[in-house]
Amino acid sequence: MNWAAHLVHLSAKHPIGVICLLAALALIWTMFGQFWRVPMLERLVGEGVRPRVRRKRFLTQVEHETLGHLETAFPEFRVHCQVSMGALISPERFLNRHDALWTHRLYAQKIIDYVLQDRRSGKVIALVELDDWTHLLRRDHARDVLTRSAGYRTVRLPASLRPTLRSVQEAISDALA
Repeated sequence: MNWAAHLVHLSAKHPIGVICLLAALALIWTMFGQFWRVPMLERLVGEGVRPRVRRKRFLTQVEHETLGHLETAFPEFRVHCQVSMGALISPERFLNRHDALWTHRLYAQKIIDYVLQDRRSGKVIALVELDDWTHLLRRDHARDVLTRSAGYRTVRLPASLRPTLRSVQEAISDALA
């Protein structure tokens, strides 16, 4: 028996109890339903709570220098930095909801260091990753397989060698050849 059938059966035995239960549920929904639908940040700010956040540096020094090298070496490209993978890829069409959510979780909250975009066509030319101490070979390989599956080419620059204009230019040119 489903819940509606149980409710009908119960109302036959205890009509006043069912009416009271439904009234209580309606009251709870009226009092808390809106609260549950309001996102946490909006709720806190609405209550006058100041979010406990601070400003952080947008790019490390090496990332900032590498961005300058990319922009200088390739003026024909627009260089975007710190781009969400979700802005570049999405689950294949016609996946069921479960598979689409599972696929989305593979790249949700992951960031690409730099995206090179053709200024004229808007086409993404390459993804550039600056491999610093936070990068692990196995994880990087998995990310590259993911982005390659979506049709992107990834160029990896070792941060430990402190990229120079020349090394950035050579690495990107070799990858685009």
